[in-house]
Amino acid sequence: MRAYLLWDLQTFPERKNPDGGTANVLEQLATAHSETYRHVITQSRVPGASSPANRIVMTTPAGVSIRQALIRLAEDGRTDILDSHGVSLTSIEHLKADEFTEFILARQHELAAKERQFIESLGIKSADKEVGEADIDTE
Repeated sequence: MRAYLLWDLQTFPERKNPDGGTANVLEQLATAHSETYRHVITQSRVPGASSPANRIVMTTPAGVSIRQALIRLAEDGRTDILDSHGVSLTSIEHLKADEFTEFILARQHELAAKERQFIESLGIKSADKEVGEADIDTE
């Protein structure tokens, strides 16, 4: 998980919010902000809900969920903001269709491919498995 966080912070250094501002991830992590990595899918019993692929660092207006914000951004053609979080239009289609597990799996696959490229750019052989045993998701 620590290696994932290091990769995540390097790969997406400037995460844009819907209002045009940016989320200061390092500051939020340094102050132990419990909502730094917010869940996209908040419904209980969704397979993969504890996956890093179901978490986004984004500030939204009061009453607007991350899921709603991502869908609106896609509808408005704001792919620059989506890209700054590693969210593809393909995965957004799953959100629109309420296919929550499929969203998580699609984003998980996309992030794992980017993470693998990063690991290999360091001259390290990446694991054959895309997903390993996860730590307990305890906020």
